[in-house]
Amino acid sequence: MKYSKTKARERRSRLCEIEEKLKERQEIFDANPTEDNCIELETITCEYNSLYDYITEGHAMRSRVNWYEYGEKNNKYFLNLESRKMSNSCVRRIVDKHGKLITNPKLILSGLHDFYRELYSNATCPTITF
Repeated sequence: MKYSKTKARERRSRLCEIEEKLKERQEIFDANPTEDNCIELETITCEYNSLYDYITEGHAMRSRVNWYEYGEKNNKYFLNLESRKMSNSCVRRIVDKHGKLITNPKLILSGLHDFYRELYSNATCPTITF
């Protein structure tokens, strides 16, 4: 038990450290959105997500134990887990038609909207002749 408690304490402190680094890198990236800052931010974000996924797997294992012991259904937990993972998957950066890297979420949405508007507009549809 002592070993497990020590490992859990270390894991929690590592999670707090990574959260702080993530906040710092996000502020640096917001102030200066260069590609190097973007790569560092994504690296720390991946590390945070992997550590958080490990914690989530522990919750899933414990919920299955409850299901086996008490006959409970754990569908709600896993549906919420799936929704959380879906909300985390998003477009973080794109390159616009001028070759500029865009990382601002509002500009990304605008860029995607413009791309698909041009793609599906009637003016750009090729005519097929036989």
